[in-house]
Amino acid sequence: MMNSILKSITVLVIVSCGISNQDTIRNNYLVKDSVILPTDSNTFYFPVRELSKSLTRDTFLNKWYSQMLFGLHEPVLYTSLDATETYRFTWLRTFHKPISIRLQNRFGDYILTLKMANGAGGYQIGKLIQDTSFYISKKEWNEFTSSINSIDFWKLPSADISEIGKDGSEWILEGQKNGKYHFVIRWTPNTPNTLKFRSCCEYLIKMSGLMVPNEEIY
Repeated sequence: MMNSILKSITVLVIVSCGISNQDTIRNNYLVKDSVILPTDSNTFYFPVRELSKSLTRDTFLNKWYSQMLFGLHEPVLYTSLDATETYRFTWLRTFHKPISIRLQNRFGDYILTLKMANGAGGYQIGKLIQDTSFYISKKEWNEFTSSINSIDFWKLPSADISEIGKDGSEWILEGQKNGKYHFVIRWTPNTPNTLKFRSCCEYLIKMSGLMVPNEEIY
């Protein structure tokens, strides 16, 4: 009887440790990115008349951002009917490679997709040179969604055109959850009121494993 009890306790401990590891330890196995991509290069990736107060400027920005995301082989989130909770950070630096980092909760599997092109965010997209998807831990997912909640992401104004400049970078964070879509765009976020937003995006860069020289972070 005592041996039977000890065996049962051992099994429970092993199972408990296994669950804990799944929650906290990253699984670096590569997975296939199965999203549906647009076939028309003129597809808008963002809602019209929400990027700026000017329809002309809104169209210009939408074409620019959409050209980059199309070149990165990314899906359109704001019209998607996918029930998967998704966040995507698009980093368009004027003089450096365009980057997108997409994070998904696919029915309890947490997947990060990193993509990079060899062009420049302020010029031409170039060619896709990196396209990698892998599992992250539940702990990492929870830490990111906690940072999303801490900045009140779903209620932040989508754009702040007062901070748009000539040379710098666009930090674009999108979210799709329970049939709801929202995006926030900030130009070179380094002011006190944008630092928390920046930190949220930088956490995605850290999770992706992307090594970026300090002089290229702007």
